[in-house]
Amino acid sequence: MSERSERIATSSKLSKLRKLNELSKLNKLRIHAKLLPEYIAFVEGPHPRGRIAELIQWQFPNKYGASLTWHSNYSLTYGRPELAILYDNELCSDTDITSDIIVCVSVPALALYLARIRGLAGAP
Repeated sequence: MSERSERIATSSKLSKLRKLNELSKLNKLRIHAKLLPEYIAFVEGPHPRGRIAELIQWQFPNKYGASLTWHSNYSLTYGRPELAILYDNELCSDTDITSDIIVCVSVPALALYLARIRGLAGAP
């Protein structure tokens, strides 16, 4: 194995370890993180300095993704998760799934939304 290949393999292992470490910190979104874990690209657990928020982002091969956020201080959602659809890591509001943020997402509903987002074709 070349030196470059070894660096890439080591970097990939560290990335997986960081993701596992962040997943272990999740409280409110822990069960949501079990959906399509192979597509989870980013995780952020509660901040140690008191910011109580959690985030999971999925990224699919079709360039679409999903961002699930939970904030303890959002009165509109009553502390329930919010889902946004992403395209190329940017907010996407022109899919046939939704044109806005989806609030109060349950785990079964999230599974359906992720399957639909994963199945979207091409650019918006």
